Formats: sequence, C-alpha cells, structure tokens
Amino acid sequence: MAETTILNEKTRREVTELIGAEAREGLVPALMLLGTGMAERSASTGVGILRDVGSEAKEAIGAALDLFEAWSKSASRFTRKLAERAQLLGDDSFERGEQTVRVLLRALRSSSDGAASTVSQLASTLVGRPSTASAPTSMAPRSTASA
Repeated sequence: MAETTILNEKTRREVTELIGAEAREGLVPALMLLGTGMAERSASTGVGILRDVGSEAKEAIGAALDLFEAWSKSASRFTRKLAERAQLLGDDSFERGEQTVRVLLRALRSSSDGAASTVSQLASTLVGRPSTASAPTSMAPRSTASA
C-alpha cells in the first residue's frame, strides 16, 4: 500500500513537471518525457508484478512443503502402528502355536497311555493273567532294560 502511494505521488510530480516542461520546451520534449515516464512506470509495474508472483509462489511452495511434511509424518505414524500391530499378531500367533503344541502333546500322551493300557489288558486276557497296567505308563517308573 505504501509503495502505491509513493508511486502516485511520484506520478503527480512528473505530470506537474511535464506540464511545466511542455509550456517551456515544446511538444516533442514533452512527448519524450511522457514516453520515458510511461516506460519507467511500465517497468516498475512489471517488476512489482514479478515480485508479487515470486512471493505468492514462495508461499505456495511453503504450503506444499508443509502439506508434504504432514503427510510424511502421518505415513510414518501409520507405518509405526502397522509394525506394532504386526508384532502383536506375531507374538499372539507364537503363543497360540505353543499352546496348540502343548495340547497336542498332552492328547498324544493320554492316547498312548490309553493304548498301552488297552494293549496290556488285551495281552493279559489272551494270556490269562490279571492286568497290572491299571496306572498309565507315563506315571509308572520306566525300565531301562529291554525284555
């Protein structure tokens, strides 16, 4: 705003000087003075417009960089949360896998104990002796010597 006021005052002085010069020097010098004044004014206006364009471009680039920075931070937070969730899922999967293996081993042990008891009862029935395998074999002391 101050720049416009300064230019308006300068233009008023130039016009006043031109009117005085026209009266003193004639038409051709007055036209030359008007032409050079108009060229100066056009040049200063062009430079002012370029400065305005430059400042607006700088502001737009700054806003774009701020937006990119915000998106970058957001993407970083999202990636970090995604990695945390994947880690939790992996930990939970390992824990459940371990529990599954334990359940399967217990089931296998009880099945093998039941099968051993059934085979022992079948053998004693076939042979005619009473069964001694009433307790599960996993609880009974194991013999290292082969029969």
